[in-house]
Amino acid sequence: MPESDTPSEYMILLPAARVAVFSDDVNTIEVAQKLTQDWRFARVDITAQKGDVDAAIAHLAQHESPDLVIVQTETIDDGFAAKLEELAGNCDEGTAAVVIGPVNDVYLYRKLIDMGVSDYLVKPMNADIMGNVIAKALIEKRGVTGSKLISFIGAKGGQGTSALAQAMAW
Repeated sequence: MPESDTPSEYMILLPAARVAVFSDDVNTIEVAQKLTQDWRFARVDITAQKGDVDAAIAHLAQHESPDLVIVQTETIDDGFAAKLEELAGNCDEGTAAVVIGPVNDVYLYRKLIDMGVSDYLVKPMNADIMGNVIAKALIEKRGVTGSKLISFIGAKGGQGTSALAQAMAW
């Protein structure tokens, strides 16, 4: 992705985090796996598994909760909200969630946001959109908004680069 297409606040090395993706769509799983090659995700452990919200509920009942869980569904009905509540019961407090659904519906989006879902996406998925949504969720969760990476390089030892870096950190 060209850097100009990505908002600058998301063009950072993301904090160490775990992301679990549950989808029956091959494209979505491939997109999630492709993100592991993006330099921003060097410290992010992304696991993509076949399954829907029921698979996520079963998996998280047995395993430790990730920092972000992404579930894809083909049906958004009244029972889906109940399943999201059950999924939330299997997650640690503060776990972010993103839902990928079949339709672009502003009322559904608002309902999910009111429930505490971080974002709602419509399939088909692409790496740019998924990457930015994951980055936004992790940045907001970890509280690293507005952070900057500054490096100090010395051509040889004894030039005071370490002292300068330490002084800047203070």
